Amino acid sequence: MTHSQIPDHAATSWKSLCKLGGIAALILLAYSLVTMVILIAIGGQPQTAQEGFTLLQNNRLVGLLRLDVLAILVMPLYYLLFLSLSTPSSRKRMALMPRLPPCLLLPG
Repeated sequence: MTHSQIPDHAATSWKSLCKLGGIAALILLAYSLVTMVILIAIGGQPQTAQEGFTLLQNNRLVGLLRLDVLAILVMPLYYLLFLSLSTPSSRKRMALMPRLPPCLLLPG
């Protein structure tokens, strides 16, 4: 299937998926930078479980930030990012299918 054979609504949905993947990548980049700044400013992860519990008892916000609770919020963005990266490559692979040797058509 060539680019001219793809219906307009399908091409638009693929473009919007790629845009969402780009936005997710930028959010993940910002998250990584914020995490680096937080870990430099307030310290890294606790060395022991007892230290972690002590942090949570003394100052809950600092304890949660040092335990990287923000990762829970951005984790779903990885699914969107990987989907937006894999979909165009699989579409291109399907378009090249008649020309590729069988060993290259394996999934993955």
